Amino acid sequence: MLLSSNNIGAQDIIQFIQKQPKNIKLINVLFHGIGGDHLATKTDEHVKFLDYLVANQDKYWVDTYRNIMLASAKTNPQ
Repeated sequence: MLLSSNNIGAQDIIQFIQKQPKNIKLINVLFHGIGGDHLATKTDEHVKFLDYLVANQDKYWVDTYRNIMLASAKTNPQ
């Protein structure tokens, strides 16, 4: 788990994601605020992170948590 109270950098998030074991299938990245003044991530750092995700679309599926859970339920029925 990676927790940051304020001003986490894109490289910190990217390194956290890259260090996860291959068997980890879901990583949830949640931002409290972008470019604001309370528990915020700087806008330029957020853009760098999004650019990383776009450049690595073959590795990462980016969607809402709801959509990921719905797809997971279809492929892994209980």
